[in-house]
Amino acid sequence: MIRFRLGQTWKREDGPAIDAFAFEIEGLDILASATEESLVRVVTDLVDALDALSARGERVAQVSLTESLLELCLAKVGDRVEVSVCSLGRPARRARQLSVDLEDLRQAAARCARTLIADVTERSRSQGEALARQLSRRLKGLENPRGSKGPDKPVHGFSHRATTVGPWRISYALNDPEDRVRAFAEQDRAGLASLICDGSVAIAAESGELWSASGPPFLIALELVRQAQELAATASEPWRGPVLLQPAGAGVELSIRAEDELGHFIRAACELGLALGFALISRHRSQGANPYLADLTERCRTVLGRVRPAQAPEPTGVARQKKARAQGTRPLSTAGAVRRVRFQPLWQKQSLGGNDIGRLALGRAGPVFSSPQMACGFAPDGTLLYRRVAQSGVAADAAGRVLAASPHRIWAFLGRLAGARWLHDHDGLPVGPELWVKDSLWLCLSEGRTLVAFHEMTGREAWRLAPPQTQRCFVAVQGHRVLAATDGGILYGLDLVDGQVRYRMRALLPFVRPPVPWGRRVLCSTGRREAGALFALDAHRGPLPSASGVRGPLWTYESDGALLSLPVALPNRVFVAAARGAGAALVCLSGRGQRLWEQALPDAGEHGLLTLGHSVIAVSRRGAAAAFDADGTPLWRVAGATEAIARTLAPQRSRGLVLLPGATVRAVNPQSGEVVGEVDAGAGLVDLAVDGRLNLYLLDDDGALRAFRLGTHLSVVGA
Repeated sequence: MIRFRLGQTWKREDGPAIDAFAFEIEGLDILASATEESLVRVVTDLVDALDALSARGERVAQVSLTESLLELCLAKVGDRVEVSVCSLGRPARRARQLSVDLEDLRQAAARCARTLIADVTERSRSQGEALARQLSRRLKGLENPRGSKGPDKPVHGFSHRATTVGPWRISYALNDPEDRVRAFAEQDRAGLASLICDGSVAIAAESGELWSASGPPFLIALELVRQAQELAATASEPWRGPVLLQPAGAGVELSIRAEDELGHFIRAACELGLALGFALISRHRSQGANPYLADLTERCRTVLGRVRPAQAPEPTGVARQKKARAQGTRPLSTAGAVRRVRFQPLWQKQSLGGNDIGRLALGRAGPVFSSPQMACGFAPDGTLLYRRVAQSGVAADAAGRVLAASPHRIWAFLGRLAGARWLHDHDGLPVGPELWVKDSLWLCLSEGRTLVAFHEMTGREAWRLAPPQTQRCFVAVQGHRVLAATDGGILYGLDLVDGQVRYRMRALLPFVRPPVPWGRRVLCSTGRREAGALFALDAHRGPLPSASGVRGPLWTYESDGALLSLPVALPNRVFVAAARGAGAALVCLSGRGQRLWEQALPDAGEHGLLTLGHSVIAVSRRGAAAAFDADGTPLWRVAGATEAIARTLAPQRSRGLVLLPGATVRAVNPQSGEVVGEVDAGAGLVDLAVDGRLNLYLLDDDGALRAFRLGTHLSVVGA
């Protein structure tokens, strides 16, 4: 007997339908850890998946249980469905696999959906009717299936084997007799279900095979790459002896006894992921758009970029001199722990932007300075790439795209190209200095309160939003939604394409900072000098109705004092600095807005925050910094200077170091908090940027842009 069971605790609470979701087969719950899921979303996805298998002729489908990190992967084989419960937690694995009758599964899903509609209607009639309308067509198909479509199309099985090359050889065997790889379509949501094929992965060395595991090669490779990612994060630290490793979280334990051996294992694991991804995309080109496969290959490339390549013979004589000239500024060595770095002045530009305080962005070509009247792009060596000046304002982004407006015309420029991309009539509305580019639209603010969108190819104005009674508007772009928060306390959710207001929400306090995207959600900050609030909102659907029928945010956190930072977030944590009497504290919230912990910060006033792995770093305007683990454990603190800088800036990270802004910019080791380098910036610092080679760019309030390069660095190798 197949039965889906819904938790009942949510009925006694004033909030969304979030509770346990059970999938019982002959009394055994195969989703025992799914205790806090959005029932409406899960049941909707379940009905859609069964409709896809039974009515739309799809061969694979998927239901995501995001809170428990489980994926329910369904594959149709004749009149039966192969059910795989896959965990994307640590370790990634296929927890269960079984086969059930498609008809029984379809009827169980229909009964579950009808039960949820009745439960939601009992609490709120309008919500129940909306859910019934959403599921009506697919439910009718599940309860009254159409006649047989005839035999399924024949499928051609697929198998593949590959082995990495090197001291560590990792091989995989992929067997796909049902050809699930080719069942994925670019617009499909069953990305993981198309990758759950049987097979095996084995690790061998010169002495022979060391480890092997059976199961979906994709999940085993994902866990191996995750482990390689963790090992690569410690590659810059001194070698501390043998590393014990349990590959993919199962089987025997391996011992890596040398640093070179560790690097070979990391490279082999990443090459395995890339080889598997190449084989799957070669089999079916649409797999290139599979987000699960794209995540695996991106992890592999990122880790390989951190690991020191295999040592080649050192060139001598003339070849060595040519290599030294070609390298220029040498990057930081990853052979040991960095103990000291020294920055050398590289170049300086004066009086940029006139009387206006500008801002700094970092693009691929180099730093970009922009102010309300001018935008300049520079190469890393200080060469001026372009300079755009306009009477009615300039808007620029880090990629070198610039809008320049006059009283009657508006121009668009791309990088250092001399000519404009287009020229269009303009009503004289000032633009800039910020520019957002998304899906062939260029968006900019006018005088900080009117949002205007232009077509990238033609320059025609696509739409305009001028909120009433607004002096300052804060903008963020998330997917196809544009979020505009005003100091009048109104948040607008706009459609990116046509600028239509899809939802509008009024807050009790004015918005004081830009919205921060957080997955499908968005974090919004409101407040005054003595009070503040932070709330989370579904960025695409806007305010959702509660049990009382009133539409509002997903959750709200009200602070006893003003909020002192832009919030930052991990997948299940939110961090924000808040005033506490004469000081400040870092507040950690759960994914549902519950306060988990609070730690005092070493300085008062506004702070800039940075998440780094599972930790968060906060720095004040005086440069006083503190780092905390995700559970609130203090990691380290750095004292501040006597002078405060002109703006609140967030820490920056590059090459395994964290740059703390302040009157003295300090480079610190993020693990220990040890200061390894300093640069005198002055109290007029208004912006800071650092590139991948630790070239440091500092912008002062008088328009002076200074560049520093990494001169020398000291690394300690060994214990």
